[in-house]
Amino acid sequence: MIDWSKSNLEGTLPKSFEKLTNVQALYLHENELGGRVPNFSKWVRLKGLYLNNNIFTGTLPQKVGDLKILQALNVRGNEIAGAIPTDLDKLVSLKELDLSFNSELTGTLPRGLGRLMDLQWLRLNKCQISGTLPSSIVMLSKLKVLRLNQNQLTGTIPFFLTALTSLQELDLGDNRLSGALPIDVSSLSSLRTLDLRGNKLTGTIPSGVGRLNNLDWLKLSDNLLTGPIPTELGLLSVVQAVFLDGNDLSGSLPTELTSMARLKDLNVEANRQLCGDEVRLRLCSVRTGGTQIGNGRPCITSGVADEL
Repeated sequence: MIDWSKSNLEGTLPKSFEKLTNVQALYLHENELGGRVPNFSKWVRLKGLYLNNNIFTGTLPQKVGDLKILQALNVRGNEIAGAIPTDLDKLVSLKELDLSFNSELTGTLPRGLGRLMDLQWLRLNKCQISGTLPSSIVMLSKLKVLRLNQNQLTGTIPFFLTALTSLQELDLGDNRLSGALPIDVSSLSSLRTLDLRGNKLTGTIPSGVGRLNNLDWLKLSDNLLTGPIPTELGLLSVVQAVFLDGNDLSGSLPTELTSMARLKDLNVEANRQLCGDEVRLRLCSVRTGGTQIGNGRPCITSGVADEL
């Protein structure tokens, strides 16, 4: 093992560094190392590669797939550019893949991503990834964290994501996703964070969201969601924050929300057709600006409300 993390290292790694083929783990994170990522393809015993939070540039080595027993690949927070290597799907022992915060990383998600069946943490947020979510993701039954926010993903949220029952965090926020939320979202029973904000999602909020018993954070802000807030949200007994602002929700705030004992922040701002009386929640900030809640007028949920 080589651990030179947080060592104030600068400059580039020497070419001879690639000859250290017996290394099992390399920790170089949180330095100021730059230049191209070395070709580690001959490090056949390597299990952990941590280059995160440096200033490495260029593309990822195309032969990264030769590292057959690699379990962790983390190059988060560098200046990596180009597409994700096509042979990444050969890393069948991989448990952690973090390429996030590389703003010049482009292309689409590899179709063979589902071959990484031991993968538990997949973080590709804040890159320039485009296209749709490949159907092979359904094979990642051990996946706990799927973080793809702040990219350019398009298409709908595929129904097969609800088969990933080990998921604890699903973050697809700030993309270009459209269509409705999967109706059977309640099957994601381990989910603690659901973040779909900043897309173009339409339709209503599925009542099944209220059956996500472990949910801490629900973020559906800045979409095109319509209809009433489901009364079933009151079943979220451990949720701490619910963000529904910036949609086109209508009707009144369900009184069932008073059952959310741990709720600290409820934001329903900028939903013009929300109406009715205010709901007071203990130890919780309720933000209702840009709605008709608490204005003393009758709660009208039809198009007449637009004229009020």
